[in-house]
Amino acid sequence: MPDWNELFDDSQSVIDTPDPLGIELGQTLPPRAAVLDLGCGAGRHLVPLIQAGHRVLGFDVAPKGLSLCRERLQQLGISGGLVRGDFRHSLPFPDGAFSGVLSIKVLNHATAAEGRAAFGEVTRVVRPGAGPFI
Repeated sequence: MPDWNELFDDSQSVIDTPDPLGIELGQTLPPRAAVLDLGCGAGRHLVPLIQAGHRVLGFDVAPKGLSLCRERLQQLGISGGLVRGDFRHSLPFPDGAFSGVLSIKVLNHATAAEGRAAFGEVTRVVRPGAGPFI
């Protein structure tokens, strides 16, 4: 697995435009939904989800990405939780903690076995019958 911190060394390579699926997720969830942004990076989805009124927790393996995300949140005067961790291991959240999970261009970097484990963890932390996983 690459060193994800290197991605954030070059500001030209940092993606900050949200994917349309991320915006769609925010529109399909109930108001003030608890959302996990799995692989939040510099916050390209986390920020618009918070601005849409959701309670978003960003989770990423790269300290530099989390630092950029924290700076962006501070510049915008909004707050959101950030947790450093690796999705290839158990997620440090209780069962059913979230109404939705967003993970765009993240899980595809796992091996097949790691991906299956990650999907199991995502399923565990999403409330039964809750919103989508994108």
